[in-house]
Amino acid sequence: MLHKEWRTHILALALVSLFSASFACGRATTAPPDAFGPDQRSAILVYFTVVATNAQINAFLDNVIGIPGKHPGEHDLLPGMGGINALPCVQNHCGYSIDFFSTATQDERNNVKTRILTSPIVFKMLENAVPSQVTNLDP
Repeated sequence: MLHKEWRTHILALALVSLFSASFACGRATTAPPDAFGPDQRSAILVYFTVVATNAQINAFLDNVIGIPGKHPGEHDLLPGMGGINALPCVQNHCGYSIDFFSTATQDERNNVKTRILTSPIVFKMLENAVPSQVTNLDP
């Protein structure tokens, strides 16, 4: 059973994903991979510090890997990003997987990585990894 605050967070993620998908469809010519989930390789896995609050994580989603949408209160993913998914927690570090559109440029990918790595709530970022194979985040 998920902790109450994580259920709220996952619901918020689902809503952000729906809004993001509706905006991303008009901008990109190539969809992200159809397969996603804990057994599928992702471009980026980002895990938060164990003390990161829901408010901090929501701000990360809205302002670090997200940008303001066309209407007040809406948010879109950064250019090049195809989608995000909540990850199972590893050693009490919860996080998200991030995938890019196949048309994403190297500059777009680098921008996302730089923004993630400069966030104070990010514990670890992994690239080109399968979430279900991540069992230890120790250095």
